[in-house]
Amino acid sequence: MTGTQSIHSDPGDDQAEMIAMYRRLATMDPPALRSLAVDLQRLSDESAAAAALQAAPAIHTKARRDAQRAAAAWAALTSDKAEA
Repeated sequence: MTGTQSIHSDPGDDQAEMIAMYRRLATMDPPALRSLAVDLQRLSDESAAAAALQAAPAIHTKARRDAQRAAAAWAALTSDKAEA
């Protein structure tokens, strides 16, 4: 956990921060962000499948977080294309 993160942080703020980070990557290297988005989506899909098979809260938390990361990357790609 970094100094700017808190165990009580707002998930919406986390999502906005991830999108902002991915937007910066999009301005520097759009193909890298596309590749990252694909990898994050694959990871999200795998985590969701694992969560569907197991009831452990930690697995469900990981699946949610992986889905948020993938969604943020795709949102950054979409907003980058809209701004271009």
